[in-house]
Amino acid sequence: MQRIAEYVGSWWRRWTGGDREDSAPVVWASEQPNWDGLKDAMDVNAKKFIQQLLSETTAQSLSKRGYAILKLSPEVIQSCRDMHAAMVAFTGLSADEKAKFATKTDDTRYSPNQFHGYSKMKGLKEQFMVRACGRDAPLLFPGTYPAKSSPDADSSPHFGHASLKMYYLLDSLCRSVLQQVCDAKHIPRNKAEDILDPVVSAYTCSCPETTLLDDGKCWTSYVLPGYISSSLLDMFHYYNKFTRDDGSDEKYKNNHLSHTDSGILTLVPCAIIPGLEVLDQSLGEWISVEKIIHEAKSGDSDTAESFGREMFATVFWGDSCVYLSSEDAQPCLHRVARSDLERYSYVFKMRTQPEATAPRYQEDFDLAVLQRKAISQSSDSA
Repeated sequence: MQRIAEYVGSWWRRWTGGDREDSAPVVWASEQPNWDGLKDAMDVNAKKFIQQLLSETTAQSLSKRGYAILKLSPEVIQSCRDMHAAMVAFTGLSADEKAKFATKTDDTRYSPNQFHGYSKMKGLKEQFMVRACGRDAPLLFPGTYPAKSSPDADSSPHFGHASLKMYYLLDSLCRSVLQQVCDAKHIPRNKAEDILDPVVSAYTCSCPETTLLDDGKCWTSYVLPGYISSSLLDMFHYYNKFTRDDGSDEKYKNNHLSHTDSGILTLVPCAIIPGLEVLDQSLGEWISVEKIIHEAKSGDSDTAESFGREMFATVFWGDSCVYLSSEDAQPCLHRVARSDLERYSYVFKMRTQPEATAPRYQEDFDLAVLQRKAISQSSDSA
């Protein structure tokens, strides 16, 4: 408890300006690229390329390439499976049922939803965005629904429990990555910790508890009471059914054109249907990172045993990485390639708190009021 009190106390001093230095940099979100990134991805030998990536440390790959490949633990793999079952069940609901979890609606598109809940873009995708929320600030989650593969409702975990556990595991993994980078680059660890969301369970190994309320809202003990996170878990369902008025589909060569993410790190477990592509900063070429993971898996028996798709995730720098190290970290351009099949993808975006580095979205600034109040109350009680 003393460690937690000290941690929260340092946060409160930072919010109030007590520990700020006049020379502290103000880092704005990098300007988004104005090109569409339609250049084809580079042809590579999947097995050799994956082996090369895995021979580099995470810190080396991030510094050299802007992204890295991580091996996932069995606990994270199972969490991804649970989340996928819950998300597939949710997207199978009627439009009216799903709309109950949208913050705003109009005729064609729900809110772009940089906060929490359901949104959609007509003809392209639907998504559910999750923020971690503490006691006294619970957020609405879908309930338990039967997975399409089973008539048994109990086979599909509660959406809130599944997503908040996945949030905790991926957030913890990203924090570990940042520690590795800081150690490798001789950067004080607190330079990263001080700009992230404060978490109560940061110094324990046990999974935090999730509490489900009668009104469908959930909260997790992972964050402070009354706190809503800056970081988020974004879950996408791409329809991949496109036709233009002239009958062509050229407009939809990519599900998402090239861009960088806000925040400091983005972590993406390899999807069942590959799509993620990254611009390798050392090669100056687009790499179909999920595709080569799949190709390595489908090769000879030794490769298949060594490179199972579920074992891997891609992590890459977001805009706020320059706050950590402007020399060794640059935001990673990435895009989502179109597939002929519907595709689900789960993306954890580790964002910095709004008053430490400037985020891209107004909603993050709005959250600052709630966050400041929660930190103040936790500091007083500690």
